Amino acid sequence: MPFGLIIERYYENDVIEADISLEDAKENAASVAYKKAAKNIPEGAKIVDRKVEFIENENGEIVADVIIECLEDIGVAKENGGE
Repeated sequence: MPFGLIIERYYENDVIEADISLEDAKENAASVAYKKAAKNIPEGAKIVDRKVEFIENENGEIVADVIIECLEDIGVAKENGGE
C-alpha cells in the first residue's frame, strides 16, 4: 500500500521598517504566516490544531513558525473483485 508524507515550510522574508511594539510585530508575522500556510490546505480538510511559535535566530531576528494540523479523508473507494 503506497503511502506518502509531505512536509512544507514557508518563511516570510518581506522587510518592512516601522516603529511598532514587539507584540504587534509578532501578531502581524503570525497572521501573514498563517494566511500563507492556509492557502495550501485542501478543500474539505478539517483544521484540528493551530500552533504559533516565535523563534529567535542567530541574527537576533524573531521568526513566526505557524503549524496547522489538519484531517483529510485520503481514502479511495474501490470495488473489491469477484464476478
